[in-house]
Amino acid sequence: MTTTYPALVDFTSGAGPESGLYRPGTTGSLADLHALTLSQGDVLYFDGTNLTRLAAGTAGQVLQTNGAGANPSWSAVSAVSVGALTLLGSATASGSSPTLTVSSIPSGYTDLVVRFSGRSAKAAGTDSIDMLVNGDSTNSHYALHVISGNAANAATSGAAASTAQLQLVPVGPAASAAANYPAVAEAVIFDYAGSFYKKMVNVSDGFYGTTNVGSVLGMQNGTWLSTAAITSLTAQTSGAASNLVAGSKLLVYGRS
Repeated sequence: MTTTYPALVDFTSGAGPESGLYRPGTTGSLADLHALTLSQGDVLYFDGTNLTRLAAGTAGQVLQTNGAGANPSWSAVSAVSVGALTLLGSATASGSSPTLTVSSIPSGYTDLVVRFSGRSAKAAGTDSIDMLVNGDSTNSHYALHVISGNAANAATSGAAASTAQLQLVPVGPAASAAANYPAVAEAVIFDYAGSFYKKMVNVSDGFYGTTNVGSVLGMQNGTWLSTAAITSLTAQTSGAASNLVAGSKLLVYGRS
């Protein structure tokens, strides 16, 4: 369909009741619209010289401004991922190692999600796996509350000023536990890059044991008693007194 229009005149200059108006019927400075062919859904816009046509977009697109001095366009609506995880760094023990560290953690995410799997090489049935924040090994800089147990019983521990760092795994398998069973843990550190609150951590963990070392499930709530942004995390055996076995992993994700 071809639609024709009368010529337009520019009354933006001058004074009187018609100043600032466009009135059909006379010849003026605006581009002539006679040659435009319009279809349903088309949009007219000014390209800096003439009025011109933007053809209708496809279903679901939105009209997007591209700023002053640029023409508008149709664009797809960007999906917003809430709670999506982005891997920020990982560390894997290739041999027995006392620590695993992920450093240079960037800001720009809402929370951190930390995942650990592995076990201690300590000559015992169990050992704990601790977590240091920004390399801080001062015990009094942490607070920790722990619930752990199995199907038969549970125990609690903790204090406002802890005698250990944050714990990813309060009770995990060590050298004399059944082979090839790791402890696993997932921790969420809230508002890790903020500067107002002390850093709160919620952890869930567990491992499957056999008759010599029973299975254990745990939940922890801990605090690093600092308002500084978190830029590195370290997993280590209790007090770094023994090694993590080969294959132990620490992964750090940013959550949007």
